[in-house]
Amino acid sequence: MTKLMSRLLVLLFMEQSLCDLKNIAREGTAEQIDSYQVWSTKFLASRAIDGISNGLDAPAWDFSRTATAGKAAWWLLTLPRIIVIREIKVYNRVKPEYAHKIEGVTVWVGVGMTGGDYEEAVKVGTIQYVAGTNIYILANLEEEGSSVQIQGGSEVLQLAEVKVYREIDVCPVGYSLEVGDIKGWGTAELGSMLVIGLREECANRCDALPLCLSFEHSNTAKLCNLNKIAMPSKSQNYEDYAFCRKTTECTPGNYMDSETEQCKECPPGTFNAKMGRKAECSECEAGKFSAAGSSSCSKIGRDSKNLVNEIRYKSTN
Repeated sequence: MTKLMSRLLVLLFMEQSLCDLKNIAREGTAEQIDSYQVWSTKFLASRAIDGISNGLDAPAWDFSRTATAGKAAWWLLTLPRIIVIREIKVYNRVKPEYAHKIEGVTVWVGVGMTGGDYEEAVKVGTIQYVAGTNIYILANLEEEGSSVQIQGGSEVLQLAEVKVYREIDVCPVGYSLEVGDIKGWGTAELGSMLVIGLREECANRCDALPLCLSFEHSNTAKLCNLNKIAMPSKSQNYEDYAFCRKTTECTPGNYMDSETEQCKECPPGTFNAKMGRKAECSECEAGKFSAAGSSSCSKIGRDSKNLVNEIRYKSTN
């Protein structure tokens, strides 16, 4: 099995759960070499990004279709910015007498592509028709691009829907994702346009600076900007930068719960002496104990043995 074919997963009339990915195809614009027309119905390229993926014929006509056939046919999606594309879904027409025409269709990813030009693009998969299947998935991609172009096979090119997925922006523990942007490139004395690939490392830089209240990070540009301002001043994000705002700091004796992003008391027998958003509880050494919410452990003495027994009794009843 080739690398391209190993990426191609075929699902029968069902969709994979993509809890960590977002379809951004409808944020772009679609065009194609030409549009087939029947009476007053024109099968425009935009029909393939209208959010309707059933591929039904009359009266809905929920698909795009070219008049040109073969390799010369093309459909092009142009996104508003360069992103890391993780997955592409191509939905086919449902009727068996037309569905086979998707055989040999090729999917390309590139930057600033023009219709019919694949010279500097990356081929991410070629579809092989499977009877009874209307969803073809190109998964596990790591391609940077602002264009997705689909080239015809041996027939006319018809597409019920095309979905292009990127990762949902997330912020590390201790930070909250906000929608928006701040004018400029961070606060100069804190850090501006720092070359940092991982968002967690950008958060670590912000953690180390008391005046840093938020940061912006791009997975594509791999740049990090640190801010003295906590909230965005603009209502829209800049390109693919995620705006991450510092949330509550946990005081000693508590830890940050990664699921709820709330501070919770350290359990009995553990402690935390530090303050911060990444606070964690550590177990007491042998011969020492602690009550819930402790910032340190104490040696077990005559009085403390009763407390230890009381803690154990409460934890088991």
